[in-house]
Amino acid sequence: MKKYGLLMLIAAAPLSAAPRPDYQAVYHILPLRGDVPIGEYRVSQRWQPDSNSYLQQASIQFRWRVLLRSHQYRYRDEVRYGADGGFSYRIEEDNDGKTRQVSGRWRPNERALTLATRYERRQEAKTVAKETFDFPLFALRFPNPCSPQQAGTQRSHRMLMPIDGEVVQVESRYVDVGDFTLPGDSAVTKGLCQIVSSGPRRDANHRSWVNRDGYLVYEISADYRLRLVPEASHLPPNVQEKGL
Repeated sequence: MKKYGLLMLIAAAPLSAAPRPDYQAVYHILPLRGDVPIGEYRVSQRWQPDSNSYLQQASIQFRWRVLLRSHQYRYRDEVRYGADGGFSYRIEEDNDGKTRQVSGRWRPNERALTLATRYERRQEAKTVAKETFDFPLFALRFPNPCSPQQAGTQRSHRMLMPIDGEVVQVESRYVDVGDFTLPGDSAVTKGLCQIVSSGPRRDANHRSWVNRDGYLVYEISADYRLRLVPEASHLPPNVQEKGL
């Protein structure tokens, strides 16, 4: 199962001067078949006035079986995203006991991102020229409100994957905006955008439904599904106009 696609959760635009809400979202990770959760994804964001930056934190943990073997994956990160667009981050990953720690940083006056990776027995360093990517995957945590005017539109971004430094061309298409009955639901959910994202990596391909405030509600990828847990989440309004 691919893990990094779990981070691409919110329909978003790059960080701008507009204020962004503090929020916490909790999701069940579901297999493609069946409704019993195999894991959980949590992501939060809050403004830090002392450092003039946003603090983003995320964690992922799940178990899955392949034939007679049980696998376990754990992930967590902490990201500082400045109002000037600069960012730094730290990632810790444990995949069936194989660990990896990744740290990266880019400032607006620097030409390249610096990336350091520490494995159990070795370390690696890498630089990625800023001119090769538009923004990192973490920027997708800033929710972008959904509106009827977005139906039929398409966006293309050069996305930096922070865990390995690869730059991926991602296409996101707003295929429809309206009321939907989500898979497994009997009731209609009003005011959703349906977005299809595609790219050369398997984990960049998924179909997502986000609400009018830009928060993910449901997602289907090649390897898993995600479902919002409303009672465990705090998602404040992110639009000023009334109605969709």
